[in-house]
Amino acid sequence: MTCSFCERRRVVEELSHGWKTCNGLVLCPQCRRRRYRLRSLTLTVAESAGDQWREFRAALDAALGQKQEMCIHDPAWKLTDEQGRPAICVSIADRWWTLSLHDARWPHGRRADFARIASGGALPGDLTLSCKLFANSRASAGVVCRTVAWLPRERQPKPEVPDQTTSVACNRAE
Repeated sequence: MTCSFCERRRVVEELSHGWKTCNGLVLCPQCRRRRYRLRSLTLTVAESAGDQWREFRAALDAALGQKQEMCIHDPAWKLTDEQGRPAICVSIADRWWTLSLHDARWPHGRRADFARIASGGALPGDLTLSCKLFANSRASAGVVCRTVAWLPRERQPKPEVPDQTTSVACNRAE
């Protein structure tokens, strides 16, 4: 296997520790750390009134069974922006569900990372859906989504090196 960026070679049959593949690219641990940062997002689903919420909860409870959480792989979920509000679309029991997310207290960084993942500017991982008990909630349990994504690192501009002739001229003028 060969890194797609630095062409570092690793002679193994399977993906070894620290190496990642994404969108057909192979990344060695050094190039992955240099180009991407891992970000975890935990998002709470906003409970909506009506039959659709009860149908969703019934489908989710049936899919969960006795487990506390379930893992949904990349093609079966996506983050979107529905009518100006963040939402998640997820496929459960052969049906796509669009769920609004609580976003009132999101800091700027979480909002920006959500937008980057939703627009396809990051490499999303799997999604974990779980039912959690909330002490301050009217409902007995809420639905929480958790995902990790590899966000591209921002390129830092190189610091400008002062021109030697300019600094010498300034010093002489004083």
